[in-house]
Amino acid sequence: SNFTRINTNQAKLLGLNTPEEAIGKSDFDFFSHAQIAFNDEQEIIKTGIPLIDKIEQIKNSLNESRWVSTSKIPIYNNQGEIIGIIGVTKDITETIINNQQLQEAKRRAEEAEKLKSAFIANMSHEIRSPMNAIIGFSDLLIKRDLDETSKKYLEYIISSGDSLLNLIDDIINISKIESNQLKISLTNVNLNELFKEINTFAETRRDQLNKQNIKISLNSNETSQNLIIKTDGFRIKQITNNLITNALKFTEVGEISIDYKIENNYLNFSVKDTGLGIPKKDINLIFQRFGQVGETISLNRNGTGLGLNITKNIIELLNGYIFVESELNIGSIFKVKIPIEICS
Repeated sequence: SNFTRINTNQAKLLGLNTPEEAIGKSDFDFFSHAQIAFNDEQEIIKTGIPLIDKIEQIKNSLNESRWVSTSKIPIYNNQGEIIGIIGVTKDITETIINNQQLQEAKRRAEEAEKLKSAFIANMSHEIRSPMNAIIGFSDLLIKRDLDETSKKYLEYIISSGDSLLNLIDDIINISKIESNQLKISLTNVNLNELFKEINTFAETRRDQLNKQNIKISLNSNETSQNLIIKTDGFRIKQITNNLITNALKFTEVGEISIDYKIENNYLNFSVKDTGLGIPKKDINLIFQRFGQVGETISLNRNGTGLGLNITKNIIELLNGYIFVESELNIGSIFKVKIPIEICS
């Protein structure tokens, strides 16, 4: 295992001025890991099996730690006898250090995600609890025999509290989406009961917004009656509730209709309104985070531009799709298609 020829880079690694100074010497003259290298070479001579890309940590002539990738193959004479070894060593120190830094960065990122998730879960509870108390007790007070000024003040409290609670929910949902903490839970759901609850929400929300002149209708396909399906009922309600709330914001007169049916193992449902409508050029904008159609921002002072973005993300988590058709001053229809499993 004596050197017969080396290049200039190898000479630098050994701390030599010229390659010729290495001739007749071996790894034992330079490296603490020489015995390991010698054993590898003897095994190659014995078996003829090359050594390819062995990763090693060595010390150079300046006693600096370096990572190298070493390959060694046998050299044969004309009679097919192994008479030596040729080796190629690549310095991969920077690659190893970069990988170590990436692993450390990944570890820190995962730790940060865990802290973020814990923070979201804690804040979700801690913020909602007092807000629910403020809105709940204000709602009880407003039903008492109060003068008009007091009732007006309480209406402001309830309205502002409701807007703040919706904003908190949006921020928490966005944070969960960003940190992949928004979970899907598939369970057996009674389709009719699910959409009855959605209809009740729509009527309650309409009354909260003092838009009793708007008609709410629920329509189903006969083939969808009394079906049990496997889906995430909570997320379906979250999607429809967001779409209904959005429709109510931009509808002053007319009707909001909710339709649903099962077709080819898909739950198809829609929310249609007779509201302001959306310019065709802005259809994609409304699904972007903080995306609001310019003409409607002044009408939607309580909006954050997060609702439809959250809705689209939830639909995609359910492997579904959302489509929009709209005409200015005529209305909009949001159609959703979610794959489901029919249980009975």
